[in-house]
Amino acid sequence: MEDEEQLDARQQREQRQPLNEQVRQSLAEFRQAQQETAGEKPHIETETPQDAAAKKLRIEKKALQSVTEFRKAQQEATGEKLRIEKEAHQSAAEFRKAQQEAAGEKLRIEKEAHQSAAEFRKAQQEAAGEKLRIEKDRMSQQARIAALNAAANSGLARGEADLLAMAERLLVWVRMEG
Repeated sequence: MEDEEQLDARQQREQRQPLNEQVRQSLAEFRQAQQETAGEKPHIETETPQDAAAKKLRIEKKALQSVTEFRKAQQEATGEKLRIEKEAHQSAAEFRKAQQEAAGEKLRIEKEAHQSAAEFRKAQQEAAGEKLRIEKDRMSQQARIAALNAAANSGLARGEADLLAMAERLLVWVRMEG
């Protein structure tokens, strides 16, 4: 931010520099013309009163022209200064507007982030509930399998007992017959 302000100030100085130089030059010409007017004495031997009056008029005209140029340059510099100040105020207003827009965007992003975080927590809770339901179903299924295995094992045990009983009866019968 400081770099932009320094760059703007330097550009403004560079833009004003030709105007300032023009003002200085006009002022120097005016002063020179004043000195020439004040310091010049008509040379009696070579200069006639008409020549002296004409020379004085030329010098006064040149001085007046210098003053006019100086005032014109001064007005241009004032106009440039006003234009620069107007641009500076406009830039400041645009900067404040951009700051406000950025703050609004930041708030919108933060709101979305909070909303996303809430949705994430809700999804986490739903996933944890689903995990518990799946675990419960799996344990229930394991319990059923264990019960079926137990029933099957007890059925085998009954079958073995029946076979043993039949084998004993057969042995008894073979002994009796035999």
